[in-house]
Amino acid sequence: MNRDFFIIHQKFIAMFTDKIIYQTLKSHWGYDAFRDKQIEIVRSILNRKETIGLLPTGGGKSICFQLPALCFDGYSIVISPLIALMKDQVESRVVQNLRAAYISHEMHLDLIKEIFVSCVQGKVKLLYVSPERLKSHDFIEFVRHCPPEMVVVDEAHCISQWGHDFRPAYLEIFRLRQILPNVVLHAFTATADKKVLKDIALFLGMNSYVIFRKSFRRKNIELYNIYTEHKMRSLLHMLGNVKGVGIIYVRSRARTESLAGFLRDNHIPAMHYHAGMSPDDRSQVQDLWMKRDDAIMVSTNAFGMGVDKSNVRFVIHWDLPDDLESYFQEAGRAGRDGQMAKAVILYNGKDQADLEERILQQVPSMDMLNSVWKVLLKLTQKGKLSSNMLNVSIDELANTLQKKPRFIVKCLNSLSKLGVIVHSREFEEGSEVWIKNDEWLNASDSSNFEMQLVLKSMLRIYENLWNYFVRIHERELAEFTGMDVDSVTHILQSASGYGYIAYKANDPVYEMVLVPEQWKQAVKTYRKFRKNKISKMLFMKDYASLEICRQSYILRYFGEKVHKNCRQCDYCRKKYFQGLNSGEEKIMVQRISDILKDKPLEPDKLLFELPFFETDQYLDLLKNLEYNGELKIENNKLYYVE
Repeated sequence: MNRDFFIIHQKFIAMFTDKIIYQTLKSHWGYDAFRDKQIEIVRSILNRKETIGLLPTGGGKSICFQLPALCFDGYSIVISPLIALMKDQVESRVVQNLRAAYISHEMHLDLIKEIFVSCVQGKVKLLYVSPERLKSHDFIEFVRHCPPEMVVVDEAHCISQWGHDFRPAYLEIFRLRQILPNVVLHAFTATADKKVLKDIALFLGMNSYVIFRKSFRRKNIELYNIYTEHKMRSLLHMLGNVKGVGIIYVRSRARTESLAGFLRDNHIPAMHYHAGMSPDDRSQVQDLWMKRDDAIMVSTNAFGMGVDKSNVRFVIHWDLPDDLESYFQEAGRAGRDGQMAKAVILYNGKDQADLEERILQQVPSMDMLNSVWKVLLKLTQKGKLSSNMLNVSIDELANTLQKKPRFIVKCLNSLSKLGVIVHSREFEEGSEVWIKNDEWLNASDSSNFEMQLVLKSMLRIYENLWNYFVRIHERELAEFTGMDVDSVTHILQSASGYGYIAYKANDPVYEMVLVPEQWKQAVKTYRKFRKNKISKMLFMKDYASLEICRQSYILRYFGEKVHKNCRQCDYCRKKYFQGLNSGEEKIMVQRISDILKDKPLEPDKLLFELPFFETDQYLDLLKNLEYNGELKIENNKLYYVE
């Protein structure tokens, strides 16, 4: 009897909880129902079970932790990787009256304290912070004395060195676990394989947790990989056949501007976006794109994370992404409204070679890292400072190893991530210059001759100096002009003083401490990391070039079982519909729907109504329509699904 009473009691609580959940969903989001896996995740969080949510881009992961935060009495912390992402999330949440706030390094301490007070008073339910905020003494003391209801780690793949976007600052999150041992912690990501999921649980100290996975299958996104030696021509042809809002991803800032200009010249509304633009310009362009229903955004991967625009009809990749995780995340920004959309890669042999070269630059060889490490050890032995602490010049290292400064910076960043060096500030890839005017071209005195030589050389080496700040390397300029580095630096400082350029000089000398006892383990770790990075790149190359169902390839890559091809990617369309062009297929689909709207029919009787089409084409098309949910079969009869 007691057991029966307990079961009835639990069911009553569950019904009461679900009623609150759906009331909250309706009042704040206007929805009557959840998407796949959302309700299960919400229940898990409300039951205080530590939860990992693996939901692909567009799967609605934000609502899974925002809704429970509203149901709890206190405030919740959301750890998010980007200020822009936090700002976008908070502003959209304010509109929905979710009482959200964020803290960034740009804020004055008084404003931060006001936000802390609002959290305590219940005025703020969701507090967004970056992982770097966990290093702040004031923040740590606040959460110690005023613990949150829960901690949510968004973009949790950033905690894993096996992930496509490793952020060392995410490792600081474990401090919260130590400070708040009784506070539940949840993690969300759109892309994670088994290694990454294992790291998420390990580094967040999640010993007992439940995991919810939503399939990576996106039935409403048609995947196309198009090999072309004439990308401009192919792009114009494609854009002539698709309508609506789109995103075109490119690798370089310069390409965003030139390609957007090319599209505008061809009467296609386009704008560009990249990290080199001022915050005001980026915000203005993003707001304009969000308001329009016909504009194309040409962007680097700086654009898109956290941008909530549901009616994107296509995402085009001009260059091959580094890995399938990055590609799927970016391609998944299409079709969030559930309507049909396209994700397209334009590629050729050069793109594949460029991808391989780019990845090999990102992960220097073990021999190269070892060479840099040995030079650093020699500097400590020469007694540059004391013990394992030393001052290191990027230029000196580059000169000693006969490598470019930007490559040395990549090596030092790798050594830093491995924990064998600790440094006082972030390694920067050179200084920054922006040419403000062309008045320096008109001066004719002898001192200006050298200035003209340096500035003209910069224009030959670097792109877009007229438009915004661009990274430059004084040593590269010195080699190009035949001057020494000090002379080049002095000339740039003079040009800045005259108002010809804006010059942000970077001190190439860094203070660092070596940790030799970590080296042996670091070598093992890096070899695995580099192998994994190169492996991901090879999967990306194969995805682009192999003759295989695109969706099936992606699903298998992310560990899902695949029983049938998608029948709507470029490969499947060629395989299953070789005898039909798009116009014929549209006519055939319309004819089938017209017939079945009147009454359901057996497949052979329907074929009798379609005398002008081959049987194989007809059967393949029926399978495709059924797969897409446009037809259903019951009792051997075909029904059209509205």
